Amino acid sequence: MTRYFEEDLVEFRSTGGPKIGVNRSVFLCYAREDRQWIDKFTVHMRPYVRQVRLTIWDDAQIAAGEDWHVKLQRKIRSSSAVVLFISKHFLASSYIAASEMPVFLWKRQQRTKLTIFPILVSPSVWDDVEYRYPDPASGPHVLKLRDIQMVNSEESTLAEMSESEQDRVLVSVAKKLNSALSDV
Repeated sequence: MTRYFEEDLVEFRSTGGPKIGVNRSVFLCYAREDRQWIDKFTVHMRPYVRQVRLTIWDDAQIAAGEDWHVKLQRKIRSSSAVVLFISKHFLASSYIAASEMPVFLWKRQQRTKLTIFPILVSPSVWDDVEYRYPDPASGPHVLKLRDIQMVNSEESTLAEMSESEQDRVLVSVAKKLNSALSDV
């Protein structure tokens, strides 16, 4: 699937390319156990990758031999939007909790242009989870996930929806991302 995005981007750049200096990068943050949701979401984002000069990035794009932590941190810091696929696996991930969420929340706190779209994938204890930043261990700031507006309600997680209902939620996020990043 990554290959198709690269082909779309090459095709688009040959017809005008992105504006120089404009960042329209979307980081997809998820637990590996939830990879299926990334695949479903990227199908809806593909037209925007071609037409609106967005780039979508997730860890599957890390090449063999690359330092994955360095690459992830670079992509997190350079993203203008993040989609969080929240599940029990997401919340259980020590790496997400210690190395990804604090950076996103720090960027948000610094008034850096960062749009966050949290999607509830499956039932979890998301509303009791908090993150500390900029230092995960002793940061002066705490943010609870329940303080961020979720895309969908906990009574209606993606896993509990029909396929067409899932598509409606994912299309809604794709359209909101397109709109938010078109203003960048």
